Amino acid sequence: MRRRYPIFLTAAAVLAIPSCGTDPEVMLTSTEAQAVLRAILEEFDGFEFEAVECDHGGETTASRGEERRETKGDTVIFTREVRLSFAQCQVSVGGAGRYTLSGDPALTHSQRTAYWGDFQGHAHWTLSGTFGWERGEESGRCGVDFTLDTGFDDVWPEVEDPYYRGRVCGHEAELSLSDF
Repeated sequence: MRRRYPIFLTAAAVLAIPSCGTDPEVMLTSTEAQAVLRAILEEFDGFEFEAVECDHGGETTASRGEERRETKGDTVIFTREVRLSFAQCQVSVGGAGRYTLSGDPALTHSQRTAYWGDFQGHAHWTLSGTFGWERGEESGRCGVDFTLDTGFDDVWPEVEDPYYRGRVCGHEAELSLSDF
């Protein structure tokens, strides 16, 4: 069965969180980073373009950046940018406890989607940036660098389960859209 995904998924659906601790010993493992990622995605699920309280304190903000629509022959290209920032946003991460996230702007999700013909096209989306994290006495700064490239036809996407590929806390990772 093929899954349908809206063309402009919330920026949260594609986050990944690499971490570089301020102390060389403080690093999030790939498993920890992906767990924090899922907690962040839950905070941004269906986000509004305003500050929103986090479930455990603090707030998140999604703000619009550049949005454009251009036509080249029979192709329509939409470009959109969303900036995600955190102000002492506390997220719960399964058995790992709570993490407090900070950073402004923290992450930028850029989407470039081209359509032609009867709803055919290509999507190139990226997620990049940095933010700070704290867990108890540990803290660090995380970098993010992910890309999704996929084609689509009348059913989104062309492949059943597209992946963002990139770096999570210095670890290579693939994140499936169906994970979120």
